[in-house]
Amino acid sequence: SFTLDEASNSCLAVYRTGGALYAKVITISGTTCTAQAQVTIDSGSVINIQNVFSVYDNISGKHVVACQDVSASEAYSIYTWVATVSGNTSTYVAKGYIFGNNATLTGANANNAFGATTDRAGTIVFWAVGNGAFVNSSNCMIQIGTISGTTLTVGTSSSMTFTSSISAAVISYNPAYAVFTLMIISSTNLYSALITTNATTRTWSAVTGITSGATAWVNQLSGINTAVSQGIALSYDFTANKIILVFRRQSDGTVYAVPGQITANVVSGTRSLIFEGSASWTTVVSGTAYTSTNSIAYSSSAGKIVYIVGVGASGWSWAVSTTPYSTNK
Repeated sequence: SFTLDEASNSCLAVYRTGGALYAKVITISGTTCTAQAQVTIDSGSVINIQNVFSVYDNISGKHVVACQDVSASEAYSIYTWVATVSGNTSTYVAKGYIFGNNATLTGANANNAFGATTDRAGTIVFWAVGNGAFVNSSNCMIQIGTISGTTLTVGTSSSMTFTSSISAAVISYNPAYAVFTLMIISSTNLYSALITTNATTRTWSAVTGITSGATAWVNQLSGINTAVSQGIALSYDFTANKIILVFRRQSDGTVYAVPGQITANVVSGTRSLIFEGSASWTTVVSGTAYTSTNSIAYSSSAGKIVYIVGVGASGWSWAVSTTPYSTNK
């Protein structure tokens, strides 16, 4: 994982090598990035590390680093550390857990996806898609966290139930309407739900007018290729005030960037996510090459969206949006 530390204008790279979890601070000078000395986050207590991610909380100036131990003896726990970047190095407090701990979790399979995002106001939203362990395969678990000092405190986890197995999920925050957009792939279709949170009690709920069960989900786009289920990403373009979705369409193998907006019905109080038609989609990578993980980020200094796409054995491709997205048609 790779996250920007806004306080120091450096980046924190977290990665797995063998059975250990490491980090490096990446300092930036002009257009040059320099990797600093490697720091060991964990070596030995997490038996089988998988699915590493991190998220930066701009309120506390800390990072939350997480990974899953996919060994049966650890019951597929998701461990967390609160990280502090200072100068050319980073430090970590003792590990904790999200979504329970290894004394309470049971199951036979690891999660196939999990991650986090923030509303940039002190609330971190963690999500996990089930694969037969402590999250049911048709559920997407949500848990809210806050950082005080170097302590991460999380609320009770809740689940949003779907009607069939979920193969991937992404989440992003929309500051215009103070809602989180949660998107999932189920079968060959893409669905979305809108979520609000309460940072004081660290709970979550669906937005007004939408229930929290299966009816919270809206079918957005069809034809997602489940063979590349990791190939979706979501971000918010603060310049264009748009949600930007990246996905691979099954029919032509092309990776598209799709702009969308959240609209509000003043009379009913409900909110809806509406994506623009295919004429407004941007081609990020074209062709039928197998694409693996996509990533998307917004640059506040440039006012642009940056796309990074894994293209099979070809490595990584990247692109930058040239102009802000047009208004909804």
